[in-house]
Amino acid sequence: MKALILNGSPRKGGNTTFVCEVISGLLAEKYEGIETTVYRMQELTVAPCNGCDACKRNGGHCVIQDDGTKVAEEAAQADVLVFAMPVYQSGVPAQLKVEMDRMYSKGGIPADHKPLTYVVTIGADPLEIEHYSLIDREFSILCPYENWDYRGYCALRALEKDELRNREGVKEQLENLLNK
Repeated sequence: MKALILNGSPRKGGNTTFVCEVISGLLAEKYEGIETTVYRMQELTVAPCNGCDACKRNGGHCVIQDDGTKVAEEAAQADVLVFAMPVYQSGVPAQLKVEMDRMYSKGGIPADHKPLTYVVTIGADPLEIEHYSLIDREFSILCPYENWDYRGYCALRALEKDELRNREGVKEQLENLLNK
């Protein structure tokens, strides 16, 4: 069994990194022997999709050869897929969005399996604000096209860089998400 966790934060070692660490540990507890890969998107070279649609004519293979192609291939093979991100400008940060666009190469192609897909957002705004639900809505639309089994999202509020590391109940909230 394989899991792929995509860390969409440009900040190294902050709240999103902590969330990825907790989720990785929870997956190891839940699925014995699971192989988990975590990518911090800020550290990868991912060019934007150029809209050529070659992938739709060649069986889902992106013609751009960079880290984005590798990540899309791994996502297509994953059993569990997690997108973790801070919320900027009411949406998915650019580092992660460009990869999501590149995953278009795999979309619409029948798959042998559908990875269980989860989203975790971290933002400074109160959780009642629509920013978080916009991301949830985006994934609820994207996942059927990509042949992903969208299980839901968890929104966490954090104002300071390492705030979630010291907060009670974060692990339980993430565990509840992974049990959906």
